[in-house]
Amino acid sequence: SSILQDPGFSQFHQGHFRSPKYLDLISNLGTIYFADENGFYDSSRSTYLSGTLLPRDSQIDIYVYIFYFAKLTNDSVDDIFAIERRNNKDFTSELYLLLYKGGDSVSNTSPRGVYPSEILSLGITQNRDTMDGFQMTQGDFRGTGRQDAILEVFTYRNEFALFYYKNDQPF
Repeated sequence: SSILQDPGFSQFHQGHFRSPKYLDLISNLGTIYFADENGFYDSSRSTYLSGTLLPRDSQIDIYVYIFYFAKLTNDSVDDIFAIERRNNKDFTSELYLLLYKGGDSVSNTSPRGVYPSEILSLGITQNRDTMDGFQMTQGDFRGTGRQDAILEVFTYRNEFALFYYKNDQPF
């Protein structure tokens, strides 16, 4: 099995998602590849980040996008923030912020994947055809040694919302 066969593997990042001992890989669509003792990756040692819900009658699909990871809830492993976009049958889209805590909770290799530890609605519901997307940047903007994040959600009508996450402890 090859890591390059993952269709969501157009972009990836390294992080200490399950243990400070291992440097794992995460794809932009939420597949985590676990390093072995020699630092090698294989799709047989992987999991993926599941969304909050399976599609129901009111929803036609759900997408989960990775946008931020840093040491948030503890200082030894990286936690992961993701955006869940739910496209509904009434042609609206809703955005949710998902937190996946690092450590044992992401070590699960179940076929169902890993479910988020916490869920927060961003309070954005728009016509599905006008919600263009979102982008994120992260960095130590305040000089504290901790990674903060800025999320921009934008539409085809040049409307946007900005969210700033200040990475202070406790989470």
